[in-house]
Amino acid sequence: MARRRMIDPRIWESEQFSKLNMVERLLYIGLISNADDEGRLRDHPSWIRSVIFPYDDIPLGDIEAGLDALMEGGLIFRYQAPEWNVIQHPKWEKYQTVNRPQESKFPAYDAQIHYSVNESVNKSVNAHVPKEVKGKEVKGKERKRSR
Repeated sequence: MARRRMIDPRIWESEQFSKLNMVERLLYIGLISNADDEGRLRDHPSWIRSVIFPYDDIPLGDIEAGLDALMEGGLIFRYQAPEWNVIQHPKWEKYQTVNRPQESKFPAYDAQIHYSVNESVNKSVNAHVPKEVKGKEVKGKERKRSR
C-alpha cells in the first residue's frame, strides 16, 4: 500500500499553522503523512508518538496537548466512534489527490451522533466539520473508484 501525501507550500504562510510551536507543526505534517486515503487516522497519542516520533522522547502529554492545539486551530477534528477514537483532516480533499483510493477503516464523522471525546472538544469539532460531512455522512463518502 504505497501512500504519498502532498504538503501544500502555502502551509508556511498559514496563520493557523504559524500559531503552532515547532513540535505541533511536525505533528501536523506527520498526521497528514499517516492518514488513510480519506484523511482519517487513529486518535491514540501513544500510537501517534510511535509513528511520528519514533526516535524522540516526547512525553505523551505533549502529544495530547499538540493534538488539542491542532483541533483548536481548526486543522484537525477528533471524535469518538463506536470502536475507535478518530482524527479527521477537515480539508483533506482540497489538498490531497489520491490515485486508486481505498476505503477508510474508520467511520466518517456523523454530526447527528453525539461523540464524546470531551465537551469542549465536541463544541470545537462541530465548528470545524466540513459542510459536506455535517449531518449527511454516516457510512462514508461515496467515491468513484478508478480501476
